[in-house]
Amino acid sequence: MNSWSLELCHPIDHDIDASGIELSQLTAEPQVERVKRFRLSNQHAAPELGELFSIHSIPKSHESTIVLKGDLKRVHCLGGNMKSGRLIVEGNIGNYLGAAHGASRAGMSGGRIVVTGTAGNYVGFRMRRGEIFVEGNAGEFLAAHLTAGTIVVAGSVGKNLAYAMRRGTLVLAEAPTLSTRRFSAPVPLVSVFQNLFAKQYAEVASNFRLKNLGELIASFGESSVQSIRGDIAVGGQGEILFR
Repeated sequence: MNSWSLELCHPIDHDIDASGIELSQLTAEPQVERVKRFRLSNQHAAPELGELFSIHSIPKSHESTIVLKGDLKRVHCLGGNMKSGRLIVEGNIGNYLGAAHGASRAGMSGGRIVVTGTAGNYVGFRMRRGEIFVEGNAGEFLAAHLTAGTIVVAGSVGKNLAYAMRRGTLVLAEAPTLSTRRFSAPVPLVSVFQNLFAKQYAEVASNFRLKNLGELIASFGESSVQSIRGDIAVGGQGEILFR
């Protein structure tokens, strides 16, 4: 498998649907000229990658990786078809990251997404498996309809957190505001998960020099952690953890 670095050539001043990007197809493609011709969506006038990004291969990558560089907050629906590999966003990203979109009933089902900036609304919507790490803030409806997987946000989060969350794990830097009718009261987490979490994900923060994520992940091995269950309204048993 191949790995690619895509650096934004100029600012984006309008919303872009990136749901057409099949990351597995990009990492399977060995020729940069063909990668440049991939269209961001199935829309007739959708731009090609080469129109927006300067594209280079990443040598000696141990895992199939796509690195996107620049302020991509107007780019939406990225990573919803991920099954494996890594997607690194060095900057901000828009709505529906790793999420189901359109008529799809499922978001990403594997792999890892790391965002060094902020993320928009509906991060992890209908996510089935995999991992998402956000260094900055995340918008509204974070982890909505989450079925499985792990989402870690080191910044603040928007409204309607974990709406209809069924399973999976959401890790936050601070106590969330949630409906007591839909979520359990916080209780101390009594589990080996804390230390395992700190050890397993320490390299994510250190590899990308992410201060907030590093502090959050390290704190799980050093301090008490609270746990909330829900969304009870849908019979959910998802877990929300925070310091």
